[in-house]
Amino acid sequence: MMRRARLRGGDHERIGEIATVAEGAAAVALSRGGASKTYSHRHPNEDAAGLALGSGGSLAVVADGHAGREAAELAVDHVLDVLAPRWLGAEARGLEARFSDEASDATRELNAVILRAGLGDPRTPSRTTLSVALARTGEDWLGYWSIGDSHIFEVDGEGTREACVADKRVVYLGDATISPAKLIGTIRCVTRAQGDTRCLVLATDGLSETGIGVADPAATIAAVLAETRLHPRDLRPLEIARSVAARALEAQRLQRAGDNVATAVLWLDLSEAKG
Repeated sequence: MMRRARLRGGDHERIGEIATVAEGAAAVALSRGGASKTYSHRHPNEDAAGLALGSGGSLAVVADGHAGREAAELAVDHVLDVLAPRWLGAEARGLEARFSDEASDATRELNAVILRAGLGDPRTPSRTTLSVALARTGEDWLGYWSIGDSHIFEVDGEGTREACVADKRVVYLGDATISPAKLIGTIRCVTRAQGDTRCLVLATDGLSETGIGVADPAATIAAVLAETRLHPRDLRPLEIARSVAARALEAQRLQRAGDNVATAVLWLDLSEAKG
């Protein structure tokens, strides 16, 4: 049986609040931000996040909506309701070999879904970034699929690093000015052995945006991991997701410039997560 949880920006629009939800060794957090946005936007909170747990592994997703929350919320729903059953079931063995093709196909599929939906203002329709992390722990591999400037970080015994660094030019799912072929060329898709990776952390750019978020996102996540060693093991994923968002909000308050923040955590050391 698959378990899912999601947070939508439209449900969480108060400055300074952080919504959280956890299932097993996974957790997500979402906030409007620590201060008001200083740039043009349609909705107070245009981010979304979600998680899914199945018999074959776990998955986390964050999405940063632009020109409205609709595209981000649709993207997270699509990942959880359409892709997660395809990628997390026991029957998905062998997915590693075709994950790059699956990510390309999913990009085309989701881009078409968003464009057909005609979301938001017809003059500037809603679009979104997307970062997805997949852990097939029983098969000892991880898969990352990312579009735009949202982040995926790995944490292991040697430290914290970004798993697939975004290009400087941000692209979006649902941008009608970019051809599907060109969009496919911008995605980052990585598969690798899990090895001693013990935690994956995803975040939208409210964590990292220059003049808004923290100066060093990887160092911030490392600091949060060190702090959460004091928490009960079964609460660590939730505390990491919440605390990373809280660090972003603190930076935004200091800089008096806000942005929405979505975070997600997959805790891969299951023996620690269970205690």
